[in-house]
Amino acid sequence: MEEEFPIVTTILSVLLIATFLFTTNITERIFNPQAKNPLEYYENLLGFVPARPKIYSLLTYTFIHVDIFHLFGNLIVLVIVGLALEKHIGKIPFLAVYISSGCIAATFDIINRLLLGISMELPFVGASGSIFGLVAMASLTRPMEKVPTFLILLTFLPLLQILIAIPLAIFTEQASRVALLFFVPFFAFALLFLPGRLPMFFASILFIISWIVFLVFNLTPASHIGHLGGFLGGLIGMFLFPKKES
Repeated sequence: MEEEFPIVTTILSVLLIATFLFTTNITERIFNPQAKNPLEYYENLLGFVPARPKIYSLLTYTFIHVDIFHLFGNLIVLVIVGLALEKHIGKIPFLAVYISSGCIAATFDIINRLLLGISMELPFVGASGSIFGLVAMASLTRPMEKVPTFLILLTFLPLLQILIAIPLAIFTEQASRVALLFFVPFFAFALLFLPGRLPMFFASILFIISWIVFLVFNLTPASHIGHLGGFLGGLIGMFLFPKKES
């Protein structure tokens, strides 16, 4: 049987990349460091701002990312879960889980702000909540679905942000460089000796480890309760959208 192409995953991935390029003006800033970064404007226009909630922002906020690490981490995991899940539940249900998980994540972000006293004026952005929902559903419904090992290993790359962001606080700059040098052969060794495809649950474990590391080091002002809201969205989707008939 010919494998179904994950069209929704592909469209979402293209939109994530295109939105990042547009909202950060990164292509112009590469050649002109003095060029303005319009991200703050688009964060407030398209991001979810609880103090000024807009219905459309419950979807558009998921396409805004603050930096390349933020984008890349979400993008890789989206592709992984898309390969594992979309063909089994269908295109519309897959998109519905993405959107609904993002909406629930935004709701939980409000709770997070109330608990921690965070300003309601700050925009909530990023696809992490939606991705958490898809990961939850894929992990529990398709744990043995095989996905490319290369993509799973790429989930490690955002962790390089740790080696870049905190070397002077915890390590010396030289130690950070050594760690970076070890990362490359580790990646190559794993790619050579691991099977070409690994189960979805393995990718989920790495994703959770990555999330815990970012939580511990608090490298980004992420709404972790919001992420858990997205996870809940995936659990709900699991009951609403069972596996489609072949």
